[in-house]
Amino acid sequence: MSLDFGFSAEHEAVRETVRRMCRDELAPLVTRAEEEESFPREVFRRWGELGLLGVRYPEAVGGSGMDKISDCIVREELSFCSQAFASSWSAHSHLGIWPIWRAGTPEQRAGSARRCARACRRWRGGKSPPSP
Repeated sequence: MSLDFGFSAEHEAVRETVRRMCRDELAPLVTRAEEEESFPREVFRRWGELGLLGVRYPEAVGGSGMDKISDCIVREELSFCSQAFASSWSAHSHLGIWPIWRAGTPEQRAGSARRCARACRRWRGGKSPPSP
């Protein structure tokens, strides 16, 4: 009996999408961000457009509906590019969204969690969400 530990086609597509985005869009920002000790906040909107902020959350609350492996692939690829970017992504995707999705009211899930997963409006995870 043999076991296949390879990634599925969906996982490979996630990996390639994130690698390409890191290579083409994030890598050019890393040096400037480190030298200026700043963070290009516009990357959150791009991550939201690609569905990377809510990878493991259901589509019903604005997530991408993918699995934990996809979530780990995103973190791994971002970490390869920049640990600062990966940590910011992780804090937003996990510390910011998880409590709302797990313990929030249906209204909070439909509002704040959805905005976090898509990086809409000005609110970002890690800050108090606007009142419903």
